[in-house]
Amino acid sequence: MQRVRGSVLIVEDDPGLCGVMRRILSDSFDVLVVFDGLEALALFEAGQRFDVVLCDLHMPRMGGLDLLRALTVLDRQQAARVILVTGNPHGSGVENYFVVEKPFNVQRLRDLVGLVADAAQQDYFPAPRTRAPL
Repeated sequence: MQRVRGSVLIVEDDPGLCGVMRRILSDSFDVLVVFDGLEALALFEAGQRFDVVLCDLHMPRMGGLDLLRALTVLDRQQAARVILVTGNPHGSGVENYFVVEKPFNVQRLRDLVGLVADAAQQDYFPAPRTRAPL
């Protein structure tokens, strides 16, 4: 069975890192980039959905946890597809989520995005307590 090309939303305020993540993932996924949580929330409120959302934890205007809380109210399934990206995951309240620590290993990032995308396409998500930082 051939894998369906998935969709990824990158929510990151650092344009350089956005470009890096886009290059890493664009060979396997359709990638859209926005620069803060408010832009992402507007997309979700307009009905857009993604297989995976890579979201920076700390951003101006609306950070990753605030976006995740709002998205949980709006669409719990979409919220389950969020991978938080941060340079400091310890003590940030991210223990129950998929987390990618900056700087990240490229192959491990691809693997985790692929895992979440595959789960999204099968409507399956592991319980938060089974998730571990990458």
